[in-house]
Amino acid sequence: MDNNFYSQLTQKSLANELLPKEICGEILTSNDIELLSLLNAAYNVRREYFGNEVKIHVINNVQNGYCSEDCRYCAQSKETNAKISEYPMKSDEQIIQEAKNAYENGAFRYCMVFSGKQLSKKRAEHLSSLIHQIKSKYPIQVCVSHGQVDKKVASVLKEAGLNRINHNLNTSRRYYPQICTTHTYEDRLATLKNAREVGL
Repeated sequence: MDNNFYSQLTQKSLANELLPKEICGEILTSNDIELLSLLNAAYNVRREYFGNEVKIHVINNVQNGYCSEDCRYCAQSKETNAKISEYPMKSDEQIIQEAKNAYENGAFRYCMVFSGKQLSKKRAEHLSSLIHQIKSKYPIQVCVSHGQVDKKVASVLKEAGLNRINHNLNTSRRYYPQICTTHTYEDRLATLKNAREVGL
């Protein structure tokens, strides 16, 4: 690929034009793509919107292991052989201290990450209290990653001051059964819709 190809990618992106599917396919599969040139094209778009600034997002694994899910990409999966330290949810004092550390070290957002399939009503109420305490002490955005969330629970967290739910779509709908059998792509999508509907 010549430099004009990468320049056109940048120009189309800055003009908010969607790249044609053929071009996207070429980027993903062609042996002629120069990775550094592609990264530079992406950087040119990023520089236009953000300059050289970054926002620090601190992730705190507040619970590790004990997961019933079989996500094949995750070190906390019930089927993993990864050597991780399993521990239940950290104490409130420890979680709040870690939020304080994140804030004092310049973090824009503090994310509490849990293992497990779903956020229960009881855990949501506990998290709501933690979120409220953190937000009342430190001007920092708060994020939670805790598996599936229904609309009612999402509302409870939003009312407590939660800014964001971290919940990724790890692959396509078609391929999802190859990486996980304990929940579906649709389950994950439902959580994202529930979060969006309450303003997260």
